[in-house]
Amino acid sequence: MELTATRAGTVRGVVPAATLMGATLLSLVGSTWDIQWHSDVGPDTFFTVPHLLLYAGAALAGFVSLAVVLATTAAQRAGRPVDPTVGGRPIRIFGGVFTAPIGYVVSGTGAALFLLYGLWDLWWHSLYGFDAVIDSPPHIGLLLGDMITSIGLIIVFAAGKANRWMARAR
Repeated sequence: MELTATRAGTVRGVVPAATLMGATLLSLVGSTWDIQWHSDVGPDTFFTVPHLLLYAGAALAGFVSLAVVLATTAAQRAGRPVDPTVGGRPIRIFGGVFTAPIGYVVSGTGAALFLLYGLWDLWWHSLYGFDAVIDSPPHIGLLLGDMITSIGLIIVFAAGKANRWMARAR
């Protein structure tokens, strides 16, 4: 059975996917800039512009994922068919409390982990000072959260390819 997207499904699929991509790129730019910042400037305060980009990208990815999860859950509870073009096959999470596209579950989980590891990183720096190394435990967790968010983004775009909203959006 081939799934096809309607014009409304195309718009619903493209807008959150493009926003998620922008958020992921924002976080990537912030991460790259932060690594270079530590090389050029050295240890600095936690509240720098590269950190702002990093955390803004993760927060935006989390908000987009949450919005799609809530919209999908609302559609399912209202008895409307859940559109598979938005982020992949919908799955039930938290014992069926929510229905969510798998791509946005993965990206939202990665964003939440990133923000939690960010809190741990802030605490870590308050204990041990501002290290300029990438291999501290909170930094490894931050990288893991970013990678999980990116994997969710790949799933979202793979679902768009499989359901052809990427081709129709052009």
